[in-house]
Amino acid sequence: ISPEGCASILFRDGDRKQEAANGLRITAGDLRRMGLIDEIIEEPLGGAHHDPRQAALLVEAFFANALREMKPVAIDTLLQRRYSRFRQIGNCFTTLRLAKTDGTNAATKKDLQS
Repeated sequence: ISPEGCASILFRDGDRKQEAANGLRITAGDLRRMGLIDEIIEEPLGGAHHDPRQAALLVEAFFANALREMKPVAIDTLLQRRYSRFRQIGNCFTTLRLAKTDGTNAATKKDLQS
């Protein structure tokens, strides 16, 4: 569900979308802490919709750098890294669910990797 939809259902107020996003743990920072994303590409001032050309240049630079870093790595190694990474996604969510049910509200990076 989108943060707007969640806010409309929970709070009967779509303007509370940021609060809903925080609760859903789908902000960029949350996703990075959980290891679901590697990097956060900053947007131009005011958001990508205000300067799509600059946003595209930032994305292009990010991908160019990522490809440069991956180029010398063997394909089998890249495939194994990707496989391992996707296998860890379920562990992240299980750990968060367990942390929540035992009365704690925060999970450390160590918790997320166990």
